Amino acid sequence: MEKDAGHPVGDPEEAVRTVSQRLRFTDAQQKDILNHFIRGGDVTAGGVMHAVTSVARTLDDADTAHEMEAQALRALEAAAAL
Repeated sequence: MEKDAGHPVGDPEEAVRTVSQRLRFTDAQQKDILNHFIRGGDVTAGGVMHAVTSVARTLDDADTAHEMEAQALRALEAAAAL
């Protein structure tokens, strides 16, 4: 996990789009993940994972937030594979 987390993300927009499609996040969630990723300043696969959990914490629906946070490790792995 530590090795994957440090994998640099060359094209943040493409990485977030690909991860979001693979994990079936909504378009709105994808947009929010990209915004949180940029604001977080961590341009690695770990940054993608943190952006996913960051967005999840902003959601009003607890079930959706839980489902999104549960996908964080898969988001990390998908981003690292790009």
